Amino acid sequence: MRRVKGILLAAALVLCLSPPTHVTGLQPPAAMPPPPSEEGGMTRARTYLTFIYTPVQPSYLVTAIVEKLSGNQNRLTITITELYPDGRENIITGEFMIANNTAGTYLVGGYSVYVDTKGNMQIRTCEVVDTPYGSR
Repeated sequence: MRRVKGILLAAALVLCLSPPTHVTGLQPPAAMPPPPSEEGGMTRARTYLTFIYTPVQPSYLVTAIVEKLSGNQNRLTITITELYPDGRENIITGEFMIANNTAGTYLVGGYSVYVDTKGNMQIRTCEVVDTPYGSR
């Protein structure tokens, strides 16, 4: 009995310590390049790098200006200044013809901006309600 236990223990150690001969579930993706080929006794190898690009969401400033025109018409100018971490700025401007005392949501370069005006040239509220990067 002792000899059988020793044989079983030795077989278990060999199975645990030996490298696997076949591993399932590690298939390369379909877009993977073919393995290196041998030409003239030399092996040609390639190195591939994969980059995952995650866009940086800029911070932003939003301003609105109302210009009085003739009659009941006003010109609303909304400016969004995107500020990126590397110091770049991107300025997006939209102009809209509105009536006096108008509140509404305006689309400016992918941003939805809510503006509430009072009288001819006053702005009660100016805020971004949705961005190209998702709601804020």
